[in-house]
Amino acid sequence: MLRGPAGQVAAGSGLSAAVGFVVLIVAARSLAPAENTVFLTFWSMLLTGFGVLGGLSTEAIRSVSLAARGARSRHGGADVRRTSLLAAGAIWGAVLGGVVAVVCLLGREALLGADWPVLAAALVVAMVLGSGWAVVVGGLGGRGRWSVFAAMTGCDALLRLAVVAVLTSSGAGSTAMAIGVAVTPGIWVIALSASASVRRAARAEAPARLTQVLALDAHAIAAAASSAVLVAGLPLLIALTAGEGEGGVEGLGALMLAVTLVRAPLLVPLTAFQGLIVRRAALQPEGVERMLAWAGAGLAAVAVLGTGAAAAWGEGVLRWVSGVGVPGLALATLVPGAAALAGLTLTGALALARSRHRRATAGWLVAAVVTGGALCLPLPLELRVAGATFVGPVAGIVVHQVKWIRLHSAEH
Repeated sequence: MLRGPAGQVAAGSGLSAAVGFVVLIVAARSLAPAENTVFLTFWSMLLTGFGVLGGLSTEAIRSVSLAARGARSRHGGADVRRTSLLAAGAIWGAVLGGVVAVVCLLGREALLGADWPVLAAALVVAMVLGSGWAVVVGGLGGRGRWSVFAAMTGCDALLRLAVVAVLTSSGAGSTAMAIGVAVTPGIWVIALSASASVRRAARAEAPARLTQVLALDAHAIAAAASSAVLVAGLPLLIALTAGEGEGGVEGLGALMLAVTLVRAPLLVPLTAFQGLIVRRAALQPEGVERMLAWAGAGLAAVAVLGTGAAAAWGEGVLRWVSGVGVPGLALATLVPGAAALAGLTLTGALALARSRHRRATAGWLVAAVVTGGALCLPLPLELRVAGATFVGPVAGIVVHQVKWIRLHSAEH
């Protein structure tokens, strides 16, 4: 049984993962196929945006962790002005909100259906609220306040669950449900009045000028953006690259749901544990290779066992929990890609923890480009999705670990 910080983070992330499953299942069962496809697209855009903002959280954990052990910023000494991480985060939240607004304006009805202006506004507000959330939980992680970190994650999940329950029981459609799940990260504003730890995390500062903080954030956000495209944004990429009428509305929605559900058991907890991984690697850089070796072996075992389980029982389980059907063989082909993406998430987090921001960014960018390119190949939809979800992350892992690969190649 996990104890201490690991157990606390596991509890919070487990609750968050469970609520995410419930939201997807409730949407699949209560909405018409066309509405569900719109909701899944919105959900993908929302989680993609939150994933991008996760770069702020990772950088805050690294920065606050190093400051806690008395390390000075590489940008200067004691006379360097300090910058509020929350202020820097607000700038990035506004920037991302603007990007989301432009994307929605370009996609309009084709992307978010008839209510696209309302959903676009909800996404913009969510990005602003999410930037504050990312900085606050990053500050909590950097200070080692994992119990509060887990409580914030759990409260956000419970609030989202309550909102979905109320809206579903009242017969609300996809638009109301989408707005409801978008605003829950604003809970950090309420937490400011209830927790001294949250207030201290919100006041976290970096010993550098604003431009320097924004530059470091930019690297972390670029890596997180590529990560978010691959993790939360893949259903959106599938929708954008699917040919006209390919798979039909119902089949396309089923495949998007299958990709999300197959990946979630690995990626949701690993994403939550990134904070612990980054803090440990930043404070104890020795032992990082050992951690990678054990994690790689574990992910390989999960890929083998998961592929077999998905082929044998996946179709029945998916139909039972969500009411949609995807062939077991198609589900099985998605599992290796999920394991590869989990490995990429781990190597990217470790690169950032060791202050290798450019390498972390490059690995994720390569993975995103390769994945996007593979999705455009003239192959059947299920085949190109399975191939893209595997080869893209593997390419990114090679970039993250290129120095280690060269070293061991030279030794042999």
